[in-house]
Amino acid sequence: MPPLDFHVDGNDIEIVSEWPHLGHIISSHCLDDADIFHRRNCMVRQINSVLCYFGKLPSSVKLKLLYAYFSSLYGCELWDLWNNNIDTVLPGGKL
Repeated sequence: MPPLDFHVDGNDIEIVSEWPHLGHIISSHCLDDADIFHRRNCMVRQINSVLCYFGKLPSSVKLKLLYAYFSSLYGCELWDLWNNNIDTVLPGGKL
C-alpha cells in the first residue's frame, strides 16, 4: 500500500515508527524495547551525574541520592514483563 499523506495547516505530518511522548518512547509495533533502553540510559546518566557531582559526600548521602534516582522508573509498569531487555535495566530484571 502507498503511504498515506496527512496534512495540518498545509504541513505534512511525518509518519514514524517511534515517537517520544511524556518521557517514553512509543512504538508503532507496540514493542517496549526502545522505551526500556531509553529509560536505562537515562538512569545511567543520572547515576553518573550523582557520582560525578557528589563524589566527595559521605556514602550515606550518596546512597540516598542514588535511591532517589533508582526509584524513578515512572511508566515501567506498562512494560511487557516477558521482555528480555528488562534485565539490562536492573540485574535480575527485578523492578
